[in-house]
Amino acid sequence: IKVKVEAQVLVMASESEPQCLPRAMPSCPGPDYSDVQPEDLICEGLAEIIKVKVDNNEVFYNPVQVFNRDLSVVVLKAFSAIREREVNEAAARKRSRIAERGWGADPQQFGGLNILEALSATGLRAIRYWKEVPRIASICANDIKTEAADHIRRNVEFNSIEAAKVVANCSDAVLHMHNNKGKYDVIDLDPYGSAAPFLDAAVQSVANGGMLCITSTDSAVLCGKTPEVSFYKYGGTAVRGKYIHEGSLRLLLNAVAHAAARYQRSVVPLACFSIDFYVRIFVRIRDSASKAKDLGCTSGLVLQCAGCDCFRIVRMGTATEKGAQKIHKPGRMPSHGSQCLECESDSEWAIGGPMWMGPLYCPSFVESCLQLTKEDKREDSPGITSWAKVLGLLTALSEEPVDVPLFYTLPGLCSVVKLSCAPVSRFRAALRRLGYQAGHFHREPQAVKTDAPEKVVFDVLRTWAKAQPAPKVVHPILKHEIETPNIDLSEPDSSEAVIRVPMFLPNPERNWGPKRAATATSAGPSAKMPKLSVASNE
Repeated sequence: IKVKVEAQVLVMASESEPQCLPRAMPSCPGPDYSDVQPEDLICEGLAEIIKVKVDNNEVFYNPVQVFNRDLSVVVLKAFSAIREREVNEAAARKRSRIAERGWGADPQQFGGLNILEALSATGLRAIRYWKEVPRIASICANDIKTEAADHIRRNVEFNSIEAAKVVANCSDAVLHMHNNKGKYDVIDLDPYGSAAPFLDAAVQSVANGGMLCITSTDSAVLCGKTPEVSFYKYGGTAVRGKYIHEGSLRLLLNAVAHAAARYQRSVVPLACFSIDFYVRIFVRIRDSASKAKDLGCTSGLVLQCAGCDCFRIVRMGTATEKGAQKIHKPGRMPSHGSQCLECESDSEWAIGGPMWMGPLYCPSFVESCLQLTKEDKREDSPGITSWAKVLGLLTALSEEPVDVPLFYTLPGLCSVVKLSCAPVSRFRAALRRLGYQAGHFHREPQAVKTDAPEKVVFDVLRTWAKAQPAPKVVHPILKHEIETPNIDLSEPDSSEAVIRVPMFLPNPERNWGPKRAATATSAGPSAKMPKLSVASNE
């Protein structure tokens, strides 16, 4: 077939822009691609896809999401190694038990990951996974539009991949997942907008111990611009505090955890990121009725003072061990009334949530991902072009306190009381010297993420205020006596110094954000349905 050039190739401004190199055409009988020119292609990683239009709209491709896919390749490589080890170890244990009793079926060794890309559009992500990630058995690249599925099929063939290995499927994503419960080791959901419509089906379709990779780009909803929408989509209300980007992650995680718990399954976050205009989470789903009962302990409300940056977290439930039994009880509200103890404001407290209050990442898994970013390992991933940003983001996440929900920002704390901003390294060091955790949030370098009580945090702020010129009007927060002893705001000790890598990199160009969504033109009652699949973030 001869492909007509409809538009210029979109190229991402990155460290090393991928080029369309001379390639061998598929040797199997099929369409002739000899007329395809470099300008007819979109090149990313080791994949090349042919530009084409569906319903007079060019199939959606977003160069901004190159980093998303680069990061996903690294995460998937780390997960495939872990999955192989776990499956083979379980098979070895089963063989040992079979040998002891003298009978039983021989367990299967790990045969590779079965992956579903539920909203594939062009098949680019699926092709990259197949060509760049080891230990994959098969990939189903699904889209609801027949034209898109045909285009995926052509791209798979153009990249010299067997059709049985990367299968182009035409189906509604939700129906496909409902009809294939427990089938996939990895399910990747990357819609344009909210992932909420797909969560219930996804937590059922993923295998025990499998991984969900979920993107949501409806940041305005998740960050509290329309709290009524966040509540009906995600089951929780967003509060517009300084921690809104972390709150958006926790709202999505809570929605996934609740969807899984309905089927006695639990969620284990492996790595969750807030990036630019979207959130991207990688979570494992396990069969566990007992862990599903702990959902109340990892869900909670956030109470945000309207007069200052003070916030409190209220868990929806508690659990105590009593012998071999775990006793669950409802959570408890604070007993100090409606007045903020720091700013003495009688303003009403904003209520956010319920949202996930557990860890945002697994340290051992993030370390496995970081190992893949080392210089001697990068040659095994020649398709990745955004190594600096991948390394920076993973490093920033690894240095984030693990089980500390939400954070203050130092500019926010200081601006309320009209003080010049304290050095964030000294502020965090003061909290660590008092025996508390203190760190950043992976997309906010000025964050103070700590498990210290609010009284201690504000005492450190008051200590900083004593060394500064007195403001013309003394804020009520600064009128309180300092009750925390031995606050030391000196520079961090040399023992705290670590080898630094750039963690908070700027975007490569201005107005770095999502493209306009692809649109469908089908008529009739179901005219809006194709938008769920065609308008993926590719």
